[in-house]
Amino acid sequence: MNTPRAKLTALVVLLGALAARCAPSIDRDPLDDPTISRSRFNAFRCTTCHAIGAGDPRILPGARLDGALARRSFWGGAIATARGAVDECFAHFMRGDSLDREPDAEARLLRRLSELRAVSGALTDTVPFTVVSETAPPTGGDRARGRDLYDRACGYCHGAPHTGEGRVGATTSVLPEDTERSHPSASGYTIETLRHTFVHKVRLGSFRGFAGTMPPFSREVLSDEDVVDIVAYLDPTLR
Repeated sequence: MNTPRAKLTALVVLLGALAARCAPSIDRDPLDDPTISRSRFNAFRCTTCHAIGAGDPRILPGARLDGALARRSFWGGAIATARGAVDECFAHFMRGDSLDREPDAEARLLRRLSELRAVSGALTDTVPFTVVSETAPPTGGDRARGRDLYDRACGYCHGAPHTGEGRVGATTSVLPEDTERSHPSASGYTIETLRHTFVHKVRLGSFRGFAGTMPPFSREVLSDEDVVDIVAYLDPTLR
């Protein structure tokens, strides 16, 4: 029955479902829990961009988390504290708030990172992070090598090329098609500038005016040759 009472009941049920989606799961490792950010639009986990320890086969934009609390700086020296680095991730990539507005998340994260500080072989040295702000349009490239690099550096977020199967979230771009559609020839793009856009996105992520929540890949993580090979594998087409 479409009565005011029925509408109110339906609204309460909907709000309860949304609250349950946004509430962190206390039984889950906070490093592998997207609901640690209160944003219902977030699909990222800490482990999306960071390995917990040595041996992760992926090529990741973020440094290992074991030993993080012992490091003297983060983001190539741009951020001085672990809390500041976490705040940057929450606000810029996980669509959430700073930790002072996420007290439950703060307690769970710091407790887990404290555990990792003490593990054998923890990475306690400051991790270099060179931002590549000057780039050039890619030419050539090894597509076979690019396929392997895509699988290890891009596929765990974007999923399979052309379909997005396995991507981390519904709003994560399907490559290369979503980038092709948002940079068409009607807007003045050429095949050269389109291919250059992929390089910019890898190097600068969602900084310097680029949309989305993608983190940047430093030169220490992906070489210039690596990026050229990935673009060659994706082989974007101007629309």
